Amino acid sequence: MREMFTSLDTKGTGTLTVEELKGALVEFPDIAAEIETMVIGIDLDGNNSVDYDEFIAATLSRNTYIRDENIK
Repeated sequence: MREMFTSLDTKGTGTLTVEELKGALVEFPDIAAEIETMVIGIDLDGNNSVDYDEFIAATLSRNTYIRDENIK
């Protein structure tokens, strides 16, 4: 996941902007149009970008993060 995040972070800032995500999804215009809405849902700290922790939280499967050992 870190490699994917790093490859999406074209500016090397440690966060993903709407523009970086749109650039990564340019081949998928239906999804690219919804990027801003997705960022709002993923952006837990409200800074209009997605940092690594938010990225990981958004990409974890529900089954993984609700396990008792992960909650502890």
